[in-house]
Amino acid sequence: MRVRGKSVGKKVFVLVALASSVAWAASYVAGTASSSATLQFGIMQTAGLHTSVPGTRADGGVNAWAFDATGNVLDGSGDLGRVFMYDAFAAADLADGQAVRGQTNFAMMIWDFGRSVNFVRIYPMVDHGTPLGPNVDEFGGSDMVAQSLWGSNDGDNFTLISDITAIAPGGVNGQTPTYTFTGADQPIVYRGGSAEFGAVNGYTRDYTLGTAYRYFGIRASTLRQTMKNNLVNNNSVQDSDPEIDAIATVPPPPSGGNGLTPGFWHNKNGQRAIANADPSPFAGLQALCLVNKDGTAFNPTTAAQIGGWIQSDATNMAYKLSTMLAAMYLNVNVPVKGKSVDPNALVYTWGWEAELGVAQISIADLMAAANADLCTAGHNLTIEAGAVRTHQSALKDVLDWANNNLNWVP
Repeated sequence: MRVRGKSVGKKVFVLVALASSVAWAASYVAGTASSSATLQFGIMQTAGLHTSVPGTRADGGVNAWAFDATGNVLDGSGDLGRVFMYDAFAAADLADGQAVRGQTNFAMMIWDFGRSVNFVRIYPMVDHGTPLGPNVDEFGGSDMVAQSLWGSNDGDNFTLISDITAIAPGGVNGQTPTYTFTGADQPIVYRGGSAEFGAVNGYTRDYTLGTAYRYFGIRASTLRQTMKNNLVNNNSVQDSDPEIDAIATVPPPPSGGNGLTPGFWHNKNGQRAIANADPSPFAGLQALCLVNKDGTAFNPTTAAQIGGWIQSDATNMAYKLSTMLAAMYLNVNVPVKGKSVDPNALVYTWGWEAELGVAQISIADLMAAANADLCTAGHNLTIEAGAVRTHQSALKDVLDWANNNLNWVP
C-alpha cells in the first residue's frame, strides 16, 4: 500500500495554481566543497585562437592581469597560484548578457574542457581575508565573489550564465553574507571554500547548467563593478579584478552505465520499447509515488501517457524528481538493444554529499531514497524554497546525471 497517491478510503486533492515563473536563490553550505580528486580541471587559454583577453584598470595602472598555467590546477597558493585580470569596463556586456570577441571592451579569462559540459565548479582565490574569519574580507565580502560566469561553445561568443549583483550582510560581524545571483542556474555556495585549502578558496561554487558549454569564461561581476572598494574606510576606488585558482568539471563519463534520458522515453523509440517490454513496466511505475505537475498522483497505464508526462519542468520539484525517477526505473527494467542499467552500480553524488550523506550511492538505493521522499506526506507539491525542495533537488540532480551517464563510478 502506498502512503500517498493510492485510494485509501476517500482522498481529496487540493490543487494549487502554479506560478508561471519562480526565481530560486543560491544554496549556502557552511563547510567546504567535496574533494577535487574526482574532477577534471579546465585548461586556461593563454594562446591560440581562443586565448583569454585581459581587461583594463580604471586608473590605467600596471599589473593589470596574469594568465598562465597556474590556472589549470588547484594549488591554493595565494597570489603566486592565481590568475586574474582587472575588468573595469564590463558593465555593458553584463547588462545585455553577451560578450563577443573583437567587440569594444571584450575581456575574458577562458578555460576549455574539450567538450560541452553541464556542471562546473569555480574555485575563487581569496587574498583579502581578515582575522575576523574566512567568510568576510576587507572589501566587505565582495572580493570572494568578484566573478561573473560565462559560457561558449565556439570560444568567441559568450553568454552570461551567472552574475552577482548585490550583497546582504548576515551573521556575527557580517561573516555570513548572502549574495544575489542572476540567471536560472543558481549555484551551491561553499562558504568554507575547497576541501584541500579551505578559505583560500572561500565561496567555492558549483553550477549545474541547463545548457552545456565547452568554454567557460570569468569576468568581473556587477557587484565588483559598483561596490566601493572598502566599505569600512568608504574608499571609492573599485577593485574590479576577479581572481581564480582553478575551474573544474566532472570527468568524461566512463564506459557503460546505459542510462537513457527522459527525452528518449518521450520519443518514438522509447515509446516502442515501453509498449513492447516483457514484463510490462506499468505495475512497477504505479507502485512508485510519482506525481504530476500539480501534485496529483501519476499512475500510467500506457506508453503514450508516460511520453506526454516525462518531459518536465522544476516549478514543482516533486514533479521533476518523479520524472527522473521514472526514467531511471525504465532504464533498469526496460532493456533497449539488450542493455539496461545495473541497479547495483554506483554513482557519485557530486556537490550533494552533505545533503545526501554519501559520496557514492547505488542506483537501487538512490531510487529507493527518491521514492521514499515522494511518498512522504506533503512532499508531492514542493514549489516554495526550503529543506524539502533542496533535498528533492539533490536526488533529482544525481538521478539526472546518471540518466545522462555523467556520474558512474568506474
